Amino acid sequence: MAFDAGQLLQESIQVPATTTTTTSTSSSSSPFQGNYIPVYDIDIFLKSGYEDYRSLILFRLARNAKRFEWLSTSLTDSPVVDIPYYYESASYVGIMDIGNPPQRAHLIIDTGSRFVWWDCQPCNNCPTFSYNPSRSSSYRQVDCRMEDECPGNEGLFWGCDMDGNNKCEFKVMYRDSTEAEGFLAYEKVTTTHGEEGGDVVLVENLRFGCAEKAPASMIGKKFTGILGFGPNTYSFIYQMNATSFSFCPKSHTASVATSLYFNSLPIPDDFTFRTPLLQNIQPIYYAVNLTGVYVRWEFLEIKSLTNSDGRVGAVVDSGTSISMFPLQFYNQFRDTFTRHSQWLSRLPGEQFFDTCYNISSPEWYLEVPEIIFQFSGVTGHEVLRLDANQIMMPIGTDGKYCLAFSPTKFRQFTLIGTWQLQGTRVSFDLANQMLQFDPENCKNSPS
Repeated sequence: MAFDAGQLLQESIQVPATTTTTTSTSSSSSPFQGNYIPVYDIDIFLKSGYEDYRSLILFRLARNAKRFEWLSTSLTDSPVVDIPYYYESASYVGIMDIGNPPQRAHLIIDTGSRFVWWDCQPCNNCPTFSYNPSRSSSYRQVDCRMEDECPGNEGLFWGCDMDGNNKCEFKVMYRDSTEAEGFLAYEKVTTTHGEEGGDVVLVENLRFGCAEKAPASMIGKKFTGILGFGPNTYSFIYQMNATSFSFCPKSHTASVATSLYFNSLPIPDDFTFRTPLLQNIQPIYYAVNLTGVYVRWEFLEIKSLTNSDGRVGAVVDSGTSISMFPLQFYNQFRDTFTRHSQWLSRLPGEQFFDTCYNISSPEWYLEVPEIIFQFSGVTGHEVLRLDANQIMMPIGTDGKYCLAFSPTKFRQFTLIGTWQLQGTRVSFDLANQMLQFDPENCKNSPS
């Protein structure tokens, strides 16, 4: 019998309905107050009919590799390619309401995307849910004759259509040769999880892509578009004028939602630290200065990427599962790790991992060497300690665990994945251009 991850995960949660919504109150278990949206792992929404847990892991890592291919392309010295990633390479789906009266939407949240689009009826390749603009009183089409509303030919935007409808057209091309295309419009976006309970407007007039044609692979899916969180004028987070957003990355096997908060930072504790977000010439991602990695007591220095455009740092990406290091550094890191893991029983590698072990001891986490990330802080160095669950990834259910890091093969740069950040609240302080880590915050609440 096939292993259906979506069915397994939904046994313990109810994925919210895809129609209209009703008012609800904020979670009483929140670690702090603020407006938020519930966020689920994307595997809950992908009905791939996995044969087993191992198939689920490999499918996710394959998506991870596709996403890395896009990131490595965008970080080269060539001009930035406009959103050429595979849309399913992201990791999280957020739930919010659009229009008046509200229509519930499941949208992929992506810190590597600078644009917002979702399906609009009537459309080709419509998934399970499609937004119907004719039912919303707050919907307004962008008039392409207005220069301040229609950006013109800027890669994604194609200017006025040729049919005399005054639509400002857009088109997003994906590397699997699929595309989303339509026209720009404005709409109201709300959440039922306001700080005081009930509905709260997140963006009154969000400029978004109303897709009349969606990627064919979205047919039958429960997510219907992209909610870009990248550092760019057209992204959701910037149109919202948000001063911050934060969430606790979950394990991909978690069956409960995390909460993505807006304009609300955790109160610092003894474990909190902050590191500057680096200013990059091409504003398409968030990056910090990772200066080195400790394996037990051995410190390994890592060089940040610096090229002719001045783009630097380690990318912190919501759609990347495992962290990736430049090949030369990765080899040094792996060899150091294996030297400190001689008492663990080694197993052959996997498609995406070269360092795996047979771990059957109930106290196996005590045998895994500690790994510490070192960042540049405001006044010195700051460190993030990883526990065994953030270092090793189970492959299947037979006790095989692999070192959850990989070498970069396309470009010499570093990615920090959500597997290493699971259980740590990650806050993007946009007002002060800082990234805040709260390792203990998520332990106090399921959100």
